[in-house]
Amino acid sequence: MEHLPVEVIGNILSRLSAARDVVVASTTCQKWREACCKHLHTLSFNSNDWPVYRDLTTSQLEILITQTIFQTTGLQGLSILMDDVKEFLGSTVIAWLMYTRETLQQLFYNV
Repeated sequence: MEHLPVEVIGNILSRLSAARDVVVASTTCQKWREACCKHLHTLSFNSNDWPVYRDLTTSQLEILITQTIFQTTGLQGLSILMDDVKEFLGSTVIAWLMYTRETLQQLFYNV
């Protein structure tokens, strides 16, 4: 694994279905962190993937998602599905879109 290029690791991480798995995998080592930051193509936040989402307030979820998105460059696909959240602040969602505007090609947003 240590000989895999960061681009390949980023491609692998992009195929994970849950952002929480990407975050956990990025703590493996510096190379995997770099792959998440520079070569991750898709992120998916789904309230059904992680029970802890239900324990967080809406503002805490906004911060978690914002921090994760802002640590990536080149994000092409973003999926946010939150069943138990009332709604995110419009300014927060706009910040996500403005940050990804150069590269984002696919957006699924259902809150």
